[in-house]
Amino acid sequence: MPILKRWLASWCVLLAGSAHAAVECDPDFPDRCSAPIEAGAPAPYAGQVLTTELAKTLGQKASAAAARQALAVRTATRAAAVDHRYQLDLVAADTRACEQRELVQQDRAERAEQAVKDAEPGVLDHPLFWALIGVSVMAGAFALAAGEIKGLK
Repeated sequence: MPILKRWLASWCVLLAGSAHAAVECDPDFPDRCSAPIEAGAPAPYAGQVLTTELAKTLGQKASAAAARQALAVRTATRAAAVDHRYQLDLVAADTRACEQRELVQQDRAERAEQAVKDAEPGVLDHPLFWALIGVSVMAGAFALAAGEIKGLK
């Protein structure tokens, strides 16, 4: 694209010069030359002859195309950056959500463990404990009763 712009620009400059100017060539491309010619006169070199207006139009189109291309690249780059940032934000949000779910699961597990511990019967809730208490009380009552009966005789 830069070559075409330079070539068209050199055509514009060279064709806009005076009619008495000599043949001038692009320093980067010596085979690309321009020279003013009169209508109907043979060209001093082989190639395409452009009018000044056409050379200007082609130069403007090339310049506009380059500007559109640069704008498209810049827009695509910015869109890609925005999309990349969006994807990073999604990953961060997913990570936070997973961490929250993990905390909730840990809390549920701790509560379940505590509920199991709370549901286990204690010493006072065990039937054997109360059976032993009952036997002890009965034995004591029989012992007292036996002592009192002996005391009555």
